[in-house]
Amino acid sequence: LAPVAKWIIATFGPAFAEVFNAIADVVGVAVGAIADAIDLAIVVLRGLADFLSAVFRGNWDAAWQAIGNTVNTVWDKMTNAIKTAVNGIIGFINRMISAVVTGIILALNMPVGMPLWIAVVGAFVAIVITKQLFGGLGYNFANPALVGRIVLFLGFTSRMTAYVYPDMAVDALASATPLAVADKTTLPLLDVFLGFRGGMMGEVCVLAILLGFAYLVATRTIQATIPVTIAATVFVLTALNTGSAYTALIECMSGGLLFGAVFMATDYVTSPFTTKGKLFYGVFIGLITFLIRHFGSMNEGMSYAILLGNLMTPWFNAWGHQTPLGYKKPKKAKKGGAE
Repeated sequence: LAPVAKWIIATFGPAFAEVFNAIADVVGVAVGAIADAIDLAIVVLRGLADFLSAVFRGNWDAAWQAIGNTVNTVWDKMTNAIKTAVNGIIGFINRMISAVVTGIILALNMPVGMPLWIAVVGAFVAIVITKQLFGGLGYNFANPALVGRIVLFLGFTSRMTAYVYPDMAVDALASATPLAVADKTTLPLLDVFLGFRGGMMGEVCVLAILLGFAYLVATRTIQATIPVTIAATVFVLTALNTGSAYTALIECMSGGLLFGAVFMATDYVTSPFTTKGKLFYGVFIGLITFLIRHFGSMNEGMSYAILLGNLMTPWFNAWGHQTPLGYKKPKKAKKGGAE
C-alpha cells in the first residue's frame, strides 16, 4: 500500500494543500479577531484602573492622560483588527474567485441541456487537475476551462453537441450550426450576429461577446491585441481560401472563435506578456483554427488552437522579448586570442 499512498499524496496533495490553506486563512482571521478582542478588553481595564488611581490621588492630569492613552490604544487595536479581517477576507476571495471565473467560463462552453453531473466532471478536470495539481493559481500550463471543455468534448461528444436550436431560426440554421452549413453565403448575417442559431451558451450571440470585449478593454482588464489578431488572421486566410469576404465574416462569427479569443485566449497566466509575443500568439491561434476548420475532420478547431498556443507561450515570450533602449550587442572576441 505504500506506493499507492505515495502516489495519492503526490497527485492530490497540492490540491488539498490549497484548500486547507484557504480554510486556515479564514480560521486564522477568526482566531486573530478573538485575540484582538481579548487584548482590547485588557487595555480598557488597565486604562480604567490608571484613571481611578489618578482620581483617588487627586492627579487630574494623570487621569486625563490615562483616558487619552486608552482611547488611542483602543483605536489602534480596532483599526488593526479591521485591517486584519479585511485582508483575510480579500485573500480568501482571491483564492476562490479564480475557481468561480473558471466555472462560469466552462459553463458558457456547454449547451443548455448539459446534465449537471457532466458539468461537475468538467469542473473537476478544470480546477482540480489542470489548476491545483500544477501548483494552484498562476501555475497552470493551460487555460483550465479550455482543458475542461476539450475533455468533455472527447468524453461526452454527443452531449456536448446536443444543441438547442431556436424556433425562429432560418431553415439553414434550424438543425445545424453555421460551421456545418456547406454554403455559408446563404446564411443571414443578422441572425448569426444576434445568436438565432444552435451552439454553446456563450458563443452564439456575437453582440453579447462584443459588449463584453468592449467592457474588458475599456476597464483595461485585457488588451485588444490577441482577440483582434486571432479574428483578423482567420478572416484573411478564410477570404483568401474561399474567395468570399462574406463567408470569412460568417466563419469569424461562428463557433467558439470570438468567445475563445476574448475570454479564453487572453488568460494572463497562459498568454504572452510582450506585445510581439501577443501578435505571434494571435496569428498562431488563428492559423491553427483555419487549418483545422478547412483541412481537418472537425468543423471547429478553436479549442485545440488555443491549447497549442498556451503550450507555445514561453517561446512567444522569448521571440517577442523587447530589446532595452540603448542596448548594444557585445562584440565577439576575435579568434586566436587577439585583444
